[in-house]
Amino acid sequence: MMREYRGEVSNGSWQDNAACLGADPELFFYQEGERGLKKRARETTALNFCKVCPVVDECLDFAVSNDITFGLWGGMPEKVRTQYVVKELQNSAVRQAIAANHESELLGLRSGVI
Repeated sequence: MMREYRGEVSNGSWQDNAACLGADPELFFYQEGERGLKKRARETTALNFCKVCPVVDECLDFAVSNDITFGLWGGMPEKVRTQYVVKELQNSAVRQAIAANHESELLGLRSGVI
């Protein structure tokens, strides 16, 4: 059985330009019990849409910002997208720590502490 996204999709936006518009939605979602060659064949077919899609970045942004954890969105299957989100969160935390450290160094310079 196909799992479907039940959230709101914007009307008249990036989805109207998606290469997969009109494609069978089941291509983009894992089917219960699907494994091996069948799964790879389905994902390859779906990813072929993503490779030529003019709005693949918007699709990925939509999935990430709406916490969609299932299906193939923005050219990324579920596992890959989850790893991507975790890596982005880690990178963001590192950037914030560097910025905070840099800010404290600047404050120290301004006050003459350093």
